[in-house]
Amino acid sequence: MVPTRSRRENAGRNMQQLIQQQLNKEGDNDEFYSAIYGGFKEVDQDDDFESPPHSSDDEVDSDFDQPEEEENDEEGKEDGLIDEAERAERRQKRLRQKQMLERDKNWAIARINKMSVPENSCDPKTQRQRLEEAKKTAVQNIESLKRFEQFELERKKRQQKAIPRQILHGPRIKEMFTADGKHLVLVPELLPNEKLFPKPKKREFRVCSVKGKSARYMDPITRLPYADVKAFQTIRDAYRKFIVSEVEPANDCKRMKM
Repeated sequence: MVPTRSRRENAGRNMQQLIQQQLNKEGDNDEFYSAIYGGFKEVDQDDDFESPPHSSDDEVDSDFDQPEEEENDEEGKEDGLIDEAERAERRQKRLRQKQMLERDKNWAIARINKMSVPENSCDPKTQRQRLEEAKKTAVQNIESLKRFEQFELERKKRQQKAIPRQILHGPRIKEMFTADGKHLVLVPELLPNEKLFPKPKKREFRVCSVKGKSARYMDPITRLPYADVKAFQTIRDAYRKFIVSEVEPANDCKRMKM
């Protein structure tokens, strides 16, 4: 290449993209890439570029006389290398994804196997021993349940027993709150129920002494019950006869003494 030849506009573009992809995959940041390699940034003009002192304007590069077709072939080869690198990168990426998928699958299968319950297998002798222990445990549980039920019944009976009410004897002072204020009321000694509420006397069933019917009246002199006027007259006639019979013997005795 001669010094006077201008720089191609797409020079190093594909290589820069490939390097950038590689750095991104490895986790390097742009600052590290720019600090080490300078980023391969394209510039329109290279002001610092100077031709060597022994070169002149008449000198030309050895490949200057090559036709443009050869240059296109070189660019095609370069693009082919880049495409091959990209395909290799894709293959590696697919391989890594497949490996990660296989690893996750194995991990899930192992975890499911750990969570599964192993089969309960034992010999007949051990099985008989376990059955006997289960029977003993069942009997103990039944006895414990009966004791608990008995305890609950006794507890409920104790709770259901009536609490003896405390009876206050003697006078008391009772507080009453009204709209006018607080008042104290002296309550005298309470009398027993027999005195406060005396039982009514039973009504006597009277029978007429003459006719044997229910008597509605009472003779104040003889204190005999009677039902009607006729019975009353009969009682009084008998009373007069009784008086006369008592008085006549007394008079006879007096005459004899005289």
